[in-house]
Amino acid sequence: MNKMQIGKWFGASLLFVLLAAIALMPWSACAQPCAEGCQCLTEAKAKEIFGEGNFQMCTTAPCGEEKSPTAAMILKYCFKAKCPEDCSCMTEEKAKEMGYSPCSGQRISCGYDENKRPLYCFSAASPCPA
Repeated sequence: MNKMQIGKWFGASLLFVLLAAIALMPWSACAQPCAEGCQCLTEAKAKEIFGEGNFQMCTTAPCGEEKSPTAAMILKYCFKAKCPEDCSCMTEEKAKEMGYSPCSGQRISCGYDENKRPLYCFSAASPCPA
């Protein structure tokens, strides 16, 4: 082999190694941080923290990953609550049963329950000043 052929083989080998390294690089190295007010969670964890239907994605880009009990990789995304702080997402019927009123005096939609009934943000009635 002459120097020209060795150079070509070396260049091709180097390119192959670089492409393999990029392909094997964990995607999490490119994960985006969450904006203020958002949390990096799996969808299951978002349901657990915020409640069914009371959360929304802040961005569509993944922010991390987590291994499941079966060793499968689960992507994490940035989520935030739909209802303002100190408010809960529930049906109007449940809010009436609990004596809750619309959060901030407004009817804020926060999703639907498993029976496709609309959910709204409600807060506990504040005590009257004495």
